[in-house]
Amino acid sequence: TVGYSQWNAMGILLLILAMIVGGGTCSTAGGMKQYRFHLMCKAIWWDFRKMLLPRAAVTEDRIWRGDAPAYIGDSHLRRVGAFCFLYLLCFAAGSLVLTAYGYSLQNSMFEFASSLGTVGISVGVTAADAPTLVLWTETLGMFLGRLEFFVVFAGAAKLLRDLWMLIRSHSFFSREKIYP
Repeated sequence: TVGYSQWNAMGILLLILAMIVGGGTCSTAGGMKQYRFHLMCKAIWWDFRKMLLPRAAVTEDRIWRGDAPAYIGDSHLRRVGAFCFLYLLCFAAGSLVLTAYGYSLQNSMFEFASSLGTVGISVGVTAADAPTLVLWTETLGMFLGRLEFFVVFAGAAKLLRDLWMLIRSHSFFSREKIYP
């Protein structure tokens, strides 16, 4: 077994970053995915390059997907940026909950990065005797990290909308009184 408590802070930080970035695009690994991380790094470069070019310069932002170039539009970049922001926001919130229970910031970030990225390694925070809210926070992180945020949110929104439509269509809530 690997004892992560013997690692220095730099090693733990690199491992946390690797768990946040995660696996490849079509892999079952968790995390933000390497494609999204690479695209955000390229977007920073593209913006920097556009600042240095003349205003009338025309550029095409592209990234290689497999063996063919893919041209990236603003809407795709916005979706990826929104996902990355939401992922990091959830990571910060989950780490904050674990820190509120008295765990060190390093251990809290490590554990929640592992949960959110569905990695499965621990420094000892995740245990049967851990506080209930800590376990539920990590469970929610695993759920959101594995199914991805927008899928879960879109599914929940559809479920709530359908439930609302069902309630509204029920005669009990109807404005017309139905008498036998």
